[in-house]
Amino acid sequence: MSPRRERNERARLQRSILRTAVIILISALAVSLIYLAGRNTMIAYRYHQRDTVLAQYGAIEDKLQGQGLVLRRETVFKASAAGFFENMVSDGSKVRINDLLGYYLSRGEKIALRASASGLFTRQADGLEGVLQDVTLSAAGPEIFSYHSQHHDPEAEFKPGQGVYKIVDNLAPTRLLLLFPQQKENFALRKDQPANLTVDGMRLGECRVIDFKNDFNQLVVMVETAEFREELLHERHVSAELTLKSASGYLLPEKSLLNRGPEKGIYCIDGEEIVFRPVQVLMVKDGTAVVEGLQPNEMIITKPDKVKL
Repeated sequence: MSPRRERNERARLQRSILRTAVIILISALAVSLIYLAGRNTMIAYRYHQRDTVLAQYGAIEDKLQGQGLVLRRETVFKASAAGFFENMVSDGSKVRINDLLGYYLSRGEKIALRASASGLFTRQADGLEGVLQDVTLSAAGPEIFSYHSQHHDPEAEFKPGQGVYKIVDNLAPTRLLLLFPQQKENFALRKDQPANLTVDGMRLGECRVIDFKNDFNQLVVMVETAEFREELLHERHVSAELTLKSASGYLLPEKSLLNRGPEKGIYCIDGEEIVFRPVQVLMVKDGTAVVEGLQPNEMIITKPDKVKL
């Protein structure tokens, strides 16, 4: 046999061996896939009647809707005698101590009025500045929300004792006193808890709970924004929505929880095995529990009474 023919025979034999190896490899891969699919099908069939969910990380939201009072640090100038006020600065302007604000005309006299504090100037005094100044939650009951504002036409004559203008401290964070219907016993609320605040349809973003109390079947809450909210400068009585979030954790159906001695936990699927996983329950609301002690994407059995170990 010639050398050239020998080379061709060797090449043909190598190609035949390679084709055979590829066919064997593909066959092995196909068998593996069929096995895995069959195993997963059997697992799914086995646990079908038990119902399962994936553990997902999140938090439960509570939304409270009610009314509120805007609290501010305010310095009010009251008329000492009947008269009129001619302002020299526009409403909402920033002023400093001793800035000329305008003139008070009374009994033929024109008296210069200067700022006694720094902040935002406004002529919209409502008569509630005194009663709401430095108000504390312990002294505030639901009746405080029935106080009526008394607005005066700034162009009309002022009577003695009426507020002519005020200067609002715009460096202090804005506080609000909120009133809601009394909540359920398992309602979660704590001091310094972050929350999202919406006032008269305006989303003000995050605030924190300063304090709260239940009084006469009503929930009274004091909150504070991160900074002064100028958009509330002329507001006093507002509608309010407070959105509270529970502590973050894994969300799962309450019915999946079970007691094993002193421990509370759930059944998880680990491969082909069912294992008991102890958890710490942070909150339960409307059939959903927030827990700690799980791993992401763990498969939770929601009907533990059907599990037979």
